[in-house]
Amino acid sequence: MVDTALPTLMLLRHAHSSWDVAGQRDHDRPLDERGRRDAEDLGKRMAADGLRFDAIFCSTAVRARETLQAVQGGAFPSAAVEWREALYALGEEAYYAAVRSRPQARLTLVVGHNPMVAAFAASLAGSREPQAVAALEHGYPTAALAVLRSSLPLGELAPGCCHLIRLIRPKDGERGFTPTL
Repeated sequence: MVDTALPTLMLLRHAHSSWDVAGQRDHDRPLDERGRRDAEDLGKRMAADGLRFDAIFCSTAVRARETLQAVQGGAFPSAAVEWREALYALGEEAYYAAVRSRPQARLTLVVGHNPMVAAFAASLAGSREPQAVAALEHGYPTAALAVLRSSLPLGELAPGCCHLIRLIRPKDGERGFTPTL
């Protein structure tokens, strides 16, 4: 089980999505087969680790909603989801606002989009584990999950207040989900 003695934030970029329908609005793009598989695999890994989220925020875009649904298919218990259009349409400040809105949360999940997810993670990470830095050098791919531990309560979240513990990518497979927290 993840130790949440200090507030922990998990930032999930939506899984791989489809561009198959000509003229389809970006907001309405669904996951493709690879995206569903990656999200379901991540959900199983999260469930096996006994994660219990106090707060979940998710973009209203179809691919983000489907990512969260597939991840939750791993049957881990969680808080009610707060759907936020701002996580799709606005910048990293929308991510700060969402997380700060639940100041007492100990374990929070945010499902969103790049480049905002990557910018938010980079903004928060005042310090980083070497393996997380190495993973980030290869980008923040779809269905990647950053795990950050905050030195402040989430209601006071500020740039540089977190330690980036891990970036878990779909290609990491079964090399262990549980971060050293």
